[in-house]
Amino acid sequence: MSAFSLMTCWRAAVPDSAVATSLPETRYDLMVQALGGRGALVTEPAGIAPALERALASDEVWCINVPLDPAAYRRTGQVSMAI
Repeated sequence: MSAFSLMTCWRAAVPDSAVATSLPETRYDLMVQALGGRGALVTEPAGIAPALERALASDEVWCINVPLDPAAYRRTGQVSMAI
């Protein structure tokens, strides 16, 4: 079943609910580290380039976690490029 089909089924079953959820404080970088990879939490724009450089120079699996501002999220039902 495709993701579109699942979303369509969900919308039919629960019409007033959101399909996705906001998880702004989830530490995905720590989850990847727990599974044997490497992770970096980047909280400032200046930290993105150094984190990418470390990840690209490595042979390991990396997760660069860049939390977004929850205030930038759009209301349910609106398309957003912020998330």
